Amino acid sequence: MTKRIIGGFLAVLAVVLAGVVIPLGIIVTTQQAEDFTDQIRRAAQAIGAIAEERLDDHAPATGLQAVLDRFAADGYSAVVLDDTGRAVAHAGAPIPATALRAARSGGVLPAPGDAIAVAAPVGDAGRQLGHVVVMRDSTPLDERRRGLWMMLAAAAFASLGLGALVAVLISRWIARPLTELAGAAHSVGRADRWLRADEHAGPTQVRDVAAAFNTMADRVAELLQLQQDMTAEVSHQLRTPLAALRLRLELHRDELPQGPAAADITAMIDEIGRLSRLLGGLLAVARAEATAPSPALIDPGSVAADRVAAWEPIAADKRVDLLIDATPTVVATTSGYLEQILDNLLDNAIEASPPGGSVSITITTNSTGSAVTICDAGPGMSGEQRVEALGRWASDRVGDGGTGLGLAIVQRLVEADHGTVQLDESPAGGLRVRVHYPRTDRPIPATDGASTG
Repeated sequence: MTKRIIGGFLAVLAVVLAGVVIPLGIIVTTQQAEDFTDQIRRAAQAIGAIAEERLDDHAPATGLQAVLDRFAADGYSAVVLDDTGRAVAHAGAPIPATALRAARSGGVLPAPGDAIAVAAPVGDAGRQLGHVVVMRDSTPLDERRRGLWMMLAAAAFASLGLGALVAVLISRWIARPLTELAGAAHSVGRADRWLRADEHAGPTQVRDVAAAFNTMADRVAELLQLQQDMTAEVSHQLRTPLAALRLRLELHRDELPQGPAAADITAMIDEIGRLSRLLGGLLAVARAEATAPSPALIDPGSVAADRVAAWEPIAADKRVDLLIDATPTVVATTSGYLEQILDNLLDNAIEASPPGGSVSITITTNSTGSAVTICDAGPGMSGEQRVEALGRWASDRVGDGGTGLGLAIVQRLVEADHGTVQLDESPAGGLRVRVHYPRTDRPIPATDGASTG
């Protein structure tokens, strides 16, 4: 928009300047040429008045020659012809013969190169005693013309420069509120829901749009907050009755002898455990969506080592080895996000790996950014499952405690920091999850070590 406003403004200004400057230059230069010719004509008439005394009264030639010499000193060339066409006096540079012949015959004098020639009759109304031919170099006229066009061109360029400045100011006045409005819209879309546009900048229409956007953003923020609060509150409130229900079922199971009834209660307890994990996942999603991203530079290798140490007892209990290979690098991520990502991925990888298998964490870096890759030796996923796995409620562990929220939470946290998640087959046949963070050139304050959030 800024470029279009500036371009349109300058285009109109250029057309206006061309319509004013060019005709003005032509008019002034034409007038200058006429004035220059009039000066030569007046000089010829003045010489003609003196030459009349010489030709009519046979006055001494000394006075006429003195006048011609004075004009010659000012850059004029002059020749006085008698009625037979003979030159009786001359001064200055030679005048071309063609101009003299034209003066004798009364024709139009040709333009002798870079000069202007004028002929004037000598005599009164009743008699013509001869002619005066005066010529002057047109270099002064050309210089005045060039000076005029240079001055007009400088004025036109100065006007364009001033117009460009005015166009920039106008375009900024119009475009800056729209740019800020677009930035506010993008920020709200990236979960910074409390950022608002300036309702007091720009034209009236832009202010109206900003006010309407802020009203809409306020309403959307209220609805999202209500949804998140309800999700978190319901999840939290359901934990207590579920825990009480599980405890009572466990007590009843302990009182019953081994049999179908005890097996049914055990199945109920397992379902309650799955429901509890589902509520925990809902709480995690609500927290992830409610947190505004604030990236800082951290060492992913340090964070990975910390999470491997935390999951080591669980992996050992399932006889799964945890391996880590980290290249020194830094990534820009919000405090606590990478920990949650690794916890979800390690939980899935350990659950999917068979006894005696291994889960590897690899951290690499290149010119495009850094990547954290987790591979397991489990059954893996089909291509269709990998496409659906990042959505909510998609799980390949149905009936085995899976909630289908782990990878959805991972994707939400990674995308909040402008990263990407990719699922494919690992070399061991299981699942490989690659979390890529783009390289950043922004000055982000670094944090020391890992943050546990």
